[in-house]
Amino acid sequence: MNVARVVFICQTVDADDMLLANVVRWIAVLAGKPAVERVHVICLRAGRAELPPNVTLHVIGAGRRPATLYRFYSVVLSLLRRREVDFFFVHMGGVYPILLAPLKLLARKRVYQWKAHPHIDWVMRLSLLVDDRVFTATPSSFPRRSPKVRVTGHGIDVRRFAPRPAHDAGRALVTVGRISARKRIHEMVTALHAHARLHGDTPRLRIVGASATARDRRYSSELRDLIARLGLDDRVEFLGARSQEEIARIVPGCAAFLGFSGTALDKATLEAMALGVPVVSTNPCFAEILPEWLRSLLVAREGDAENQADHIHRVLALDAAGRARVGEALREVVEHEHSDEVLFDRILAEIGAAGRQ
Repeated sequence: MNVARVVFICQTVDADDMLLANVVRWIAVLAGKPAVERVHVICLRAGRAELPPNVTLHVIGAGRRPATLYRFYSVVLSLLRRREVDFFFVHMGGVYPILLAPLKLLARKRVYQWKAHPHIDWVMRLSLLVDDRVFTATPSSFPRRSPKVRVTGHGIDVRRFAPRPAHDAGRALVTVGRISARKRIHEMVTALHAHARLHGDTPRLRIVGASATARDRRYSSELRDLIARLGLDDRVEFLGARSQEEIARIVPGCAAFLGFSGTALDKATLEAMALGVPVVSTNPCFAEILPEWLRSLLVAREGDAENQADHIHRVLALDAAGRARVGEALREVVEHEHSDEVLFDRILAEIGAAGRQ
């Protein structure tokens, strides 16, 4: 493809945001590709972010919707008038592709989107009519049959999330992410309880994350009640929200990562894999990316506490050589298929091919 000027649209650009800090790295990687001349980023919020000189940030605010909508169109129309747009790239959707529909028709600019979520609502179905391509992490991360969908991987910063010596992995488990029902942390807790009954001991679980909404806070309260009822107060530790730098230090200090999310392929799971830490997961998207020899060890059944406890026990029983072999295999999957550099090489190749059609 020719050298391009890209408009990158996202929620937030903030290296201190636990859930979306990777967007800063994504923008930097995209801006560093030889095929990209300039990147204009339109976002609702911005915080700490070190960006390359060919990136311009346009913060439109997250206040009243009419005012935000006005600022959004003002920025986009200004960029179009200045011929600063070759295509739009939308991170995780929302209504942005729909908002871009009239401009796509009038200005004949293509709209691309990266989306990973198994639930496709009416907004996403409408967006798919506008999008020229939808890029996703795995086939199950966007389960919609369409010639527009392309599986390109997830986009993990494998430099930051690189294997490091564990100080004392012991028998501690860890999970990272928003404390919400979709993360199914309650299943992790019941699996710990089952582990005590089946195998005679209870591993410690460290929970890294916070609740973002009122519904999440209700879930967090119910989760703490469950922990108390099962007598696990001294085995479950809430560490709160942490930066990516802290997560990259905390996770290797644990024997295994738990990823029971019911959503798409979870970014935190891939980050643990990149760190070389064994993962036990019930997520079908996780099974899709594993070498076959690892599936029976690492993929547990959703909703089956005893099965989950058995998988946890088998992973905790690995000796140093076995743990290293599993960790190296997981790291290799992320490096080859899900690094941010690989992601944008694939996306730009797809965009170039789409532009020639």
